Amino acid sequence: MILRLVGESPLLPAIFEVIAEHQSNILGGAMQNAIAILANLIALKDTDFHLFYQQGVIELVCGVFMEAAALYLEKEERCRVKSCCALLLSLLDIIHCLLKHLSAVVRLALQSNSEEDNEAAEKLLLINKPLTDLINLLIQMLPCGDAEVYEDASQCVSLLTQLYDGDAADHLTPKDLLSLACSIQLHTEPRQQRLLLHVLKRLIGAIDSAGWSTEGGQSLVHMLQNLAHGNRSQPDNVVGSLAAEILKAVRCQDGTGTKSSSEASLPMHLM
Repeated sequence: MILRLVGESPLLPAIFEVIAEHQSNILGGAMQNAIAILANLIALKDTDFHLFYQQGVIELVCGVFMEAAALYLEKEERCRVKSCCALLLSLLDIIHCLLKHLSAVVRLALQSNSEEDNEAAEKLLLINKPLTDLINLLIQMLPCGDAEVYEDASQCVSLLTQLYDGDAADHLTPKDLLSLACSIQLHTEPRQQRLLLHVLKRLIGAIDSAGWSTEGGQSLVHMLQNLAHGNRSQPDNVVGSLAAEILKAVRCQDGTGTKSSSEASLPMHLM
């Protein structure tokens, strides 16, 4: 019933119109409510994502998220942080839904090996590619201290790197490296550390050799060394092995590696 309402009524265009009209005040009640409704609608089972793409959901989410994340990371006023957090969680839910849908389409294409499915997946990869512009902000949000924000942001970062691999980020800054180091230190559960290390492994090509000599780079190397040496005696040595593998790549890196073409292609590691 709700899905039919979304498809046949002017509800969805009206929500996008409200969001567009209130972008000058993203922490206002109208924006908060509109984004929350949008997050609930896109999360419905059997949602027709094409309706959202037609309304420009990617461009809208990217624009609002960049502004909200910048305010959140500043953390100037407690009331603003609280408002930003609520808005960010809704935005992260939307991004997560978009990426999960994209992942499902890509997996189907890889499993079916159908030309039609491949074309659909590659088209959708291109449509969603602007979401990779958010990865630096998402990484910087990982050590924020808010469990919900971390969980949602880490899942989005993980999916982005799985789907776009090295093309998920053009360049990781020293601030990004420091954020990853802090996140690995803060989140000590093996599941969390495996996720973060897999993200780092996929993005290693986005770190130039000079980056490793910065405070963020050195902190990250130190964390990796601790993990590589500290997990050798553990029954589950996946974390230690991943850390050692990344350290080996860092030592071999000369900073001259070239990035792959920006043309979207199916990420084979999702198989």
